[in-house]
Amino acid sequence: MLYADSYKSVAVHLISSREDIMNMHRGRYRFFRWLLLVLAIMQLIACGKLTHSAPNITSADNATFYINIPGSFTITATGYPNPAFTVTGTLPSGVTFDSSSGTLSGMPASGSIGVYPLTITASNGTSPDATQNFTLTVTSKQVLIVSDGSTTDPVESSVIAALSTIVTNEGFTPVLAVGTDIAAYSLGDYRQVWDVQDNNTVLTSGTSGEISLYTNYLLNGGTLVLLGGNETSYSTRNGSIVSLIGSLGGGSVTVTDDSSGNPQTVVLSTFNQPFTVSPITFTAYFAGGTSNPGTGALITEDSTGFGTAIFYDRSTLSSAVAGRLLVVFAIDFFESAQNLTYNMVVLP
Repeated sequence: MLYADSYKSVAVHLISSREDIMNMHRGRYRFFRWLLLVLAIMQLIACGKLTHSAPNITSADNATFYINIPGSFTITATGYPNPAFTVTGTLPSGVTFDSSSGTLSGMPASGSIGVYPLTITASNGTSPDATQNFTLTVTSKQVLIVSDGSTTDPVESSVIAALSTIVTNEGFTPVLAVGTDIAAYSLGDYRQVWDVQDNNTVLTSGTSGEISLYTNYLLNGGTLVLLGGNETSYSTRNGSIVSLIGSLGGGSVTVTDDSSGNPQTVVLSTFNQPFTVSPITFTAYFAGGTSNPGTGALITEDSTGFGTAIFYDRSTLSSAVAGRLLVVFAIDFFESAQNLTYNMVVLP
């Protein structure tokens, strides 16, 4: 009996000790669990997740969409709770704004090329709200190339082929309007329009003519490139180009032939980048051009100050301040200096 009681006592002691150990482990588990929870809460507080904080917009203040191509840009901001967004200002047709996600998205519609100033506001109930002046630019990846479709003119064919390749290589899309009425095209949907007709044909007049359509295109901020030629062979076409320059407020320009004898002309700094253009010497034809660019600036110049091309930047055409006009009176120079073509195509 004594031994039985002793075994029973030992067994009870062992069981009690095991329960104590288990209770001790349970206590330690609860302690560490609560410790981890406290640390997690402290971390959240340190990160501002459990305390309200005013919003701060962290994304860029500009974006570029392309006409007839889907685009998307998401505005981001810090702050707790997560901010909601509002936008004030006019959005281009085809583009919408999601206030919960802060996302601008959509496909800008035809005719919506332009610059859209917007104000973005982020708010979450904690003052102050965050505001950002935002610029949404809608442009085009398409370049319209206008030609009379002459298959007998090697210069015109060469220029069109080189221009189309350069436009494609720069990530844009060439669209050829060959031997067709350009009134069928919505010029406002093109980032640039190039009229490369190598002949003595005038720019057509009338409400649906080239002069009217090109004028409206420049009025709405377009970039137009016109090719003329030497005055001996292209006087009629040059005259219509000069007349257009005058009507746009570009001043009085007189086109002559550079008769100094195979002159060497260089491209000035504005258009000698990002690609370097080597000097060109005319060996077969006199170069058409001028010494007086009116309100524009010469793109090329020889040692006498005679230039074969003129650039009218924005604000230099008093009757079309939003547009840019480039005129090249020496198409042979243009054919030879393809880096100049690159530098014109990549104008922002």
